[in-house]
Amino acid sequence: MGSSGSDLPQDVVEDILSRLPAKSIMRFRCVNKSIWSTLFQNPTFIAKHHSFQSQNNPTFVIKRRDDIIQKALISLHPNLDSDSGVELLNLDDMPFFKGDMKEEEEERLDILGDRSINGIICLYNYPWRYQQPCDHHFRIVLWNPAIREFKLLPTNPVHCPSPNPHVRHEFIGFGFGYDHKSNDYKVVRIVIFWDFTPYLDWNGNGYYCPPLVEVYTLSTDSWRQIDAVFNASINYNVRNSQFYLNGAYHWHGSIAGKHSNAIVSFDMTEEVFRIIRLPDLDENNVSALDKNAIWGEYLVLNNCIAMIVYDIQETVIEKIFDIWVMREYGVKESWTKQFVIGPLSGIQIQLGFTMNDELLMVARDGQLVSYNSNAQEIKSLQVRGLLNATQAIVYKESLVSVMGGNVIEN
Repeated sequence: MGSSGSDLPQDVVEDILSRLPAKSIMRFRCVNKSIWSTLFQNPTFIAKHHSFQSQNNPTFVIKRRDDIIQKALISLHPNLDSDSGVELLNLDDMPFFKGDMKEEEEERLDILGDRSINGIICLYNYPWRYQQPCDHHFRIVLWNPAIREFKLLPTNPVHCPSPNPHVRHEFIGFGFGYDHKSNDYKVVRIVIFWDFTPYLDWNGNGYYCPPLVEVYTLSTDSWRQIDAVFNASINYNVRNSQFYLNGAYHWHGSIAGKHSNAIVSFDMTEEVFRIIRLPDLDENNVSALDKNAIWGEYLVLNNCIAMIVYDIQETVIEKIFDIWVMREYGVKESWTKQFVIGPLSGIQIQLGFTMNDELLMVARDGQLVSYNSNAQEIKSLQVRGLLNATQAIVYKESLVSVMGGNVIEN
């Protein structure tokens, strides 16, 4: 008899358990902690469980705003072809966003990136005015929904480099990732300083000093400032163009001193910024009719950087989406126009690609639809009520703990 109390060999028991959903495994742990807790905390078993779940049970996490209750909602969708199994997570039930948050701060809640990392999701709410942000109201949380565990990151007030009361700071970028070399999770934040002194313009553009770059490391549970060169600008309002790939977090941005768009990345291991240049677009390779109104959004397709180019004007009823793919990471010359979607009518927003390389979109009636590029057909999915959806990320559940975290009680 194995140590688990079963007549089956231990390796067979572990293989069976690794195929169970995290919720079922958590029930085992509650029944007999002494028998199962050691196994469920074993890194080898956790990795095996996550690998199996990643291959068989990818889930989408969708964030939307509910106009009736005036709040942001997050829902887990294990099957996009059905409304069954959907788990609605009302943020009011989450203790890390309770209490002293103002209504506008709740509305600015976001998910960092386009996917969970080893089952961990990073949530944050961010100040949205140029006035001095209230740093103690500013939340960043690492969260594993599968085991209902969360880690509230410590606050780290920004220290202004000047005693001038007119200098204000603004958070322009956040990123969440995994350092494969140190086996650690990191969050990066970028802060800029503006001088609002009347009739004074520092450096000709209002910036007071170079940006401040800080990195939080989970193993030390602390923030530290790094001397990273940041010669770029980040368009932090473009949430759907932020993604994690190849150990780096990526933002929609531009090159410093220029008006040309680019992808700005931060390597979580080397802790350096890099610029990824975009393809040269012109009237010969853009399908949109109005070449002056085209817009590009960045995402991941089949483990490659992809860009969706389309006409951003709301008055355009039928939209055409050009899908570009960077075949070799970081090499501008490898950009290739892969395929064209459309013209499609009634599309409100595109959310990203599924594991099957289908493009998820939300129709103007709030229904979720997908486009299969191989079959070149659009399909209506059985998920509705997403009229105000703003984000969708790929979620792969795991038993990974956010060290020193807390458990959300039922």
